[in-house]
Amino acid sequence: QLNALLRWGINLFGLSTILYFFISGNDPGISAFVHWTLICQSIMLLLFPLFIISNFRTPIKQNLPVYKIVHKAPHLDLRLLYVGVFIMGSAWVYAKNASVLHQFQAAFYNERGDISMHAENRKSAEFAYQQAMLHSKLNAKSNLSLAAIALQANDNESAAYYLATSLQKHASERAYLALATIYHTNDHAFEALFMLQKAQAQFPSSLEITTALAKQFENLKSLDSATYYYEKAFELDPNSPISTGNLLYSQKTPVANSVESDPAVAANSLAIALKTGKSTPIAAPATAQSPGIDLRQWAYVYNYQMYAKNQAPEHPLSQWAKNPLTEAAFPEQSLLHAWQDYHHGKPLQALQKIDLLIKKDTATQATGLQNMLSFWKTSLLKPQSIQTIQTLQEAKKAIGEHPFQVDVLQQALPILNQYKQEKMAYDAALAALQWNEGIPVYYLIFAMQAYQIGEITYGNEAAQQLKTRNPSIYLANQATLNKAKAEAIRRQNF
Repeated sequence: QLNALLRWGINLFGLSTILYFFISGNDPGISAFVHWTLICQSIMLLLFPLFIISNFRTPIKQNLPVYKIVHKAPHLDLRLLYVGVFIMGSAWVYAKNASVLHQFQAAFYNERGDISMHAENRKSAEFAYQQAMLHSKLNAKSNLSLAAIALQANDNESAAYYLATSLQKHASERAYLALATIYHTNDHAFEALFMLQKAQAQFPSSLEITTALAKQFENLKSLDSATYYYEKAFELDPNSPISTGNLLYSQKTPVANSVESDPAVAANSLAIALKTGKSTPIAAPATAQSPGIDLRQWAYVYNYQMYAKNQAPEHPLSQWAKNPLTEAAFPEQSLLHAWQDYHHGKPLQALQKIDLLIKKDTATQATGLQNMLSFWKTSLLKPQSIQTIQTLQEAKKAIGEHPFQVDVLQQALPILNQYKQEKMAYDAALAALQWNEGIPVYYLIFAMQAYQIGEITYGNEAAQQLKTRNPSIYLANQATLNKAKAEAIRRQNF
């Protein structure tokens, strides 16, 4: 019974240890178990015939069937066989420079490193992993762990060394991708390309490596090769949104049976529709869920707003922007917000956002934004057919949607004044003037509203500017201006 308990204990200990090695990816420990098991099995294969001959020689010589007789083996106990296996196995291990023992020691130090990392003791973990490499230099566990520690310390050179060392014996898709990324970020584009080509040769069916190779060719301006590998990635997995989205991006033509429920695929399909001017039956992105830091969702929302314009739902972009991480994930939020405002009845806010973006962009000329600002401003100045404004709500809506229409301002501002909304009317007149300082009629509108709220100085300045810029308009409205000024003075005196 004691022997049975001992065997069960040893078996459970060995099984739990190797399971832990598998979970933690401790490859030298796994290799040590495999090698020791192989050595023991090989020795048992050699010794077991000797055990049979020694113990069952008599019935074998008499040509008696063993299963028909009762025979007590008098010569060699089976437990001695275990001892012999252990002794010969140990001799085999030391005959091979104690390789299995070194693997077990490497596994031990790797586990010490994991414990130190769990305790957030990076120095102790680094020392333990380096000790493990003294016993097994090419083991993947130590090299990958040291590479991760080096990356945390921004030591890209050491990280590249450890990753390259790990790949000598244990090829890994992730290690290849990580090493190629380090090369690329440190301006070694061709080393990154060669590393990805080597990885693709070892893992020809890897979607991630094929996609990374296509991207690297694109970075090197080899567009034909990039297109080839994007197509190859799509052939590897036609149902993957990654391969489908990248193929749409590369070919810039629709792909049959594409999974448009994925935001990346939907975003690229919308971009193609925008480029070709064709319609696409893609549903609008949800307004209730924030994209967060998911660039695919942001691109989906952005392209749908560009595509559908005023037909798109109004997304709560101001609420989403409260997350500070979203700006880093999608820097075009302000432009998207301006676009949505312009096409959803808030053109003045859109102009202000674009103007702010232009002022922030000190590195470039921001030509595209300036062209957009000029186009939007010009479109707001074009004469439009405006219905008669009668109520306060109609006045507010008209000013919001048509802030530069003279007819709207002339109808809406008196209504706002009538309902004691003089400050809103003043802000509307001031905004119209600030954006159109070269158009004389806005000086007249602003001067009248300035007198209305008692800003006589501003009203006089606007009237003087009107007189200088267009004397005919000033003379035609001089009596009205004088009357409004007199009323303002009277109210102040009163």
